[in-house]
Amino acid sequence: MEQKKIILPSSYFPSIYYFYLILKYKEVLIETSDFYIKQSIRNHSIILGPNGDQKITVPINRKNKTKTIFKDLKIAMNPWKKNHIKSIKTAYANSPFYLYYHEEIFKIISKDFKFLLELNKEILFFLIKELNINVNITYTDKYIKDYGEKALDFRTELENSKNDCYIKYQQTFLNSTKRLNKYSIIDLLFNLGNESKEKILSEINKTNNYI
Repeated sequence: MEQKKIILPSSYFPSIYYFYLILKYKEVLIETSDFYIKQSIRNHSIILGPNGDQKITVPINRKNKTKTIFKDLKIAMNPWKKNHIKSIKTAYANSPFYLYYHEEIFKIISKDFKFLLELNKEILFFLIKELNINVNITYTDKYIKDYGEKALDFRTELENSKNDCYIKYQQTFLNSTKRLNKYSIIDLLFNLGNESKEKILSEINKTNNYI
């Protein structure tokens, strides 16, 4: 398995593909010092509900829409938490492993985090623990535009990349597309439980492609 370091953006309930990369490369650097990018995975995630794809977004505060360093980005205080919990419950309450994970997930969402980075960190380390992933994760303390050969850079390309990850599994709501990697890892977790990690690893072993 490739051991080269990768650099990823911070993400709210990261996608299946995000964890595909984490499991594949093991050495992960997460960017905290870039400018916040609107409509990015930094503050939204996609889940699969009864009406198809649903984007859940954490509202943020920016003064006059000026550029803000991600680690300084504050969460807006509005009723988004109840909406996210309701959306996740509607999408996954009937999933096989909902009862195993939903309380901890809802507990994290309900916490009063000041900064988006703090929320994303707690979510990421909860998911890593539940998936039993052995990975070395570090966070940047300054922005470096080009890492050269030191790391594979996914900071701006992750969301739109056409990758070779075609994970398939039984879902509560049928999905017409074969490309499931865009959905939040919680979609996989609620449907496969402790088999989620092995499902991703089997895809890595099958493709054996270096990105």
